[in-house]
Amino acid sequence: MIGTCIELKNGIRMPAIGYGTWHLSPGKSTTEAVTAAIDCGYRLIDTAYSYGNDFYIGKAIRASGISRDQLFITNKAWQTFQTGTAVFEGCRKSLSLMKLTYFDLYLVHWPVPITQIDWKEANREVWSGMERLYREGYVKAIGVSNFLPHHIEALKEHNIQVEPMVNQIEFHPGCFNSKTVDFCKEQQLAIQGWSPLGSSAVLNQNLIMRLADKYRKSPAQICLRWALQHDVAPIPRSQDPVRMAKNLDVFEFDIELEDMALIDEMDSVGCSKYSPDIRHPEQ
Repeated sequence: MIGTCIELKNGIRMPAIGYGTWHLSPGKSTTEAVTAAIDCGYRLIDTAYSYGNDFYIGKAIRASGISRDQLFITNKAWQTFQTGTAVFEGCRKSLSLMKLTYFDLYLVHWPVPITQIDWKEANREVWSGMERLYREGYVKAIGVSNFLPHHIEALKEHNIQVEPMVNQIEFHPGCFNSKTVDFCKEQQLAIQGWSPLGSSAVLNQNLIMRLADKYRKSPAQICLRWALQHDVAPIPRSQDPVRMAKNLDVFEFDIELEDMALIDEMDSVGCSKYSPDIRHPEQ
C-alpha cells in the first residue's frame, strides 16, 4: 500500500478506499448518493452490472466536474456472462449505460460454481473475455471477485495470458478469511473488501465499541482501519454525507498490534451466507 493508494501488478494505482453502491436503489437517489460521495472526496466508485444502477452512477460521474482520469471506476461481470463473448459484450453494455469509454477495473463478479461439472473450463472461458477487454483498452485492469484460492489456482493452470490483478472478497471483523488473504498476498493480488462493516452488524459489538472509545473514533472507522492495516482496500457504503466523510478519515491513526489480534479473533458476525462454491442466490 502506498499512502492512500494500492499499486496493482501493472503499475495502475487504485485508491485504498472506495465507495460501494450495492443495494442503492436504481434512480435519482443513487445519483445523489454517488454525487455526495465524490464531493466528500471518494475517487473510487464500485458498482456491478447486477446492481442495476449503471445509468444513474454514470450521471453522477459526468456531473461531478472531476476529470475522468482522476476517478477510478470499477464494474463487474455477472455470472450470467459465462462465455468470453458474453463478458466482452456485457462490459461494453455497462460502458454504454454509464456513457464511459473505459473502466479502470473490471472484475468477474463470482466464479462459476464447482457444482458445475466443467467449472474450471467455464471460468477460463470467462477469463478469455476479460483478457480481450484488457488488450483492446476497454479496461485498465482486470481481476476477480469472491474467488477462493482453488478458483484462482485452477484459472492459472490454463496458462492464461494476463493474471488477475485484484480479488474483491467479503472482509470485515467477524469475517477474516486469512487463508484467502494470505494466498492473494503471495500471488501479488491486491485485495478489496466488500461489506467492510459487516452490514452494520459489527458496529455494535462490544470489542469494536470499546476500541472506538479507546481510539476516539467511530466503530466504522475502527473496522475500516483494521482492513487497511491488513492491506485490504475496503469499500464502505453510506448515503449520509457525514458518515461518508468519516469513513474516509482513517489514515491518521493506527490500531495497536494487540488490538488488531483481538479483532482478528472475533467470532463470526455480520457475514453473508453467500458461498463462492455455490451459485449465487440472487442469480
